[in-house]
Amino acid sequence: MNAGFRLLRSTTPAPRRLVRVAAWSAVECLPALVSGVAVAHAVDALTSGRPSASTLWLAAIAAAMVVGAAATRRLYAAMSPLVEDLRDGLMTATVRGTLAECARTGRPGAATVTQTIEQVDQVRNLVSAVLRSFRSTVVPLASACIGLLLLDHRLGLAALVPLAAALALQSLLVPRTVRRQRHAALAQEAFGADTAAVLADLPPLRGLGADTWGRERLLSGADAVAVAELRVVRTTALRQAVIALGAHVPLLSVLLVSLPLLRDGSLSAGAVVGATTYVLTVLAPAVSSFVAVSGGWVVELVVLLDRLALVAGRPGPESGSARTPSQPTQGYAVELRDVAFAYRPESRPVLTGLDLRVRRGEHVAVLGASGTGKSTLARLFAGLEAPTSGTVHAAEGLCFVPQEAYVFAGTLRENLLHLDPNVAEARLREAVAVFGLDDLADRLCGLDGEIRSHDERLTAADRQRVVLARAWLSPAEVVVLDEATSLLPLSDDEAVEAAFTVDGRTLVTIAHRVDVARRAGTVVYFDGADVHTGRHAELLDAHDAYRDLHRHAALYAH
Repeated sequence: MNAGFRLLRSTTPAPRRLVRVAAWSAVECLPALVSGVAVAHAVDALTSGRPSASTLWLAAIAAAMVVGAAATRRLYAAMSPLVEDLRDGLMTATVRGTLAECARTGRPGAATVTQTIEQVDQVRNLVSAVLRSFRSTVVPLASACIGLLLLDHRLGLAALVPLAAALALQSLLVPRTVRRQRHAALAQEAFGADTAAVLADLPPLRGLGADTWGRERLLSGADAVAVAELRVVRTTALRQAVIALGAHVPLLSVLLVSLPLLRDGSLSAGAVVGATTYVLTVLAPAVSSFVAVSGGWVVELVVLLDRLALVAGRPGPESGSARTPSQPTQGYAVELRDVAFAYRPESRPVLTGLDLRVRRGEHVAVLGASGTGKSTLARLFAGLEAPTSGTVHAAEGLCFVPQEAYVFAGTLRENLLHLDPNVAEARLREAVAVFGLDDLADRLCGLDGEIRSHDERLTAADRQRVVLARAWLSPAEVVVLDEATSLLPLSDDEAVEAAFTVDGRTLVTIAHRVDVARRAGTVVYFDGADVHTGRHAELLDAHDAYRDLHRHAALYAH
């Protein structure tokens, strides 16, 4: 069993749902099972002068169709939760693998997550299509085979021998098609990567006179894609031979076998008509559909599952990685020792030789112009970035709140309790009041009101309030706010800071407003060249740039 099917098996819902789908599929195919036998008896009854009996046999077909229609309705109701549960399982496994890869490598994976979601939705649609086709291929095939054997075993064998040969040939073609389809997909991905790389480096290539090399590389990739696609098409063309062998040859075989049997009287005309009915109305359409599904949708499904299995099987970050902050010295919440950081080896360092200690229960404000390293410092605190050199030690239970507030689809209560579902109701109500969420709760008709994806009822400020309240309700002892109140009124800043510090938590505020420095116990100031640490009054006396920053802020405020 390959990795793709192992992934599918691990995410398949409870077997009882599959059994329910299979059972209703069997009932739905009752008309296919009885049609040939009923037609045979109706013809024989009519030729022997018993029209009433013939009518009853035809009525049996009508009754079977009514039962089949009722089963179809039940079948769709049984298929829907099965497909959706499968999608949820695949989504959980693949997104977990993508996030593990991002955590291990440190590379953002937004594009990968988007591509994975699209592939999971494709798998969902393909599984739904294959299941729908199951009721018009596999079960009808089995019904036709059983009906032919019940009608006359000689005619049944005459039809089943070429059918078995066709199915055997198709079983050989499907793995080959999968391999060629997979090779074509890899060739397309490689060509896409080469195209992006060449286009990104086109100016340097032209400067070096190597644009011809880039063109040849792209042409070579395009040729590889064309060759791979041509091999897929050649394999696909063999489907017509399978359809001819499994759908058309059985009819010829039945007619040839029936001729001598009709002459010696061992076979009735009704049996021949019934067998022909099975072959033309059930067997031939089912074979054509089976070949198309197994050679098309199933192949595409296998290739997609293999790709998703690679994503779902990615390992997470290694234990003991530098990206996991270790415990600081007792009495401190965060410690940075001789930390340097650069986003790329060839880039200018954002931080160099930084030593910083944050005491437990302290409120630290980080100020400076954009691009001086404030948000980088916050990400180092949270373990979202690893230092180029030096060490970062942070207490467990640290909560990082970015400027971009994330609110997910669900109830307001679920959003607020996301980091600690066991918060008491009184504490939850207090958070709503402290962070000014009463108006939002009223708009949503209470804490259990649903927040939709991209809900226009929430403003950007509402989202920041929800995320701040979520952090406040969490058990985190250290909270890092990276401009997390940027969209709130100025008057709310002090209330938010007081809410986090009143119970002795450590608060680090990456400030977008300089007023926070007056309320903080310690100020870390980035002036673009150095990092200065001290109390607000001390920095005002010692650094002209810091003093100018506050003077300009005061003028702007007035």
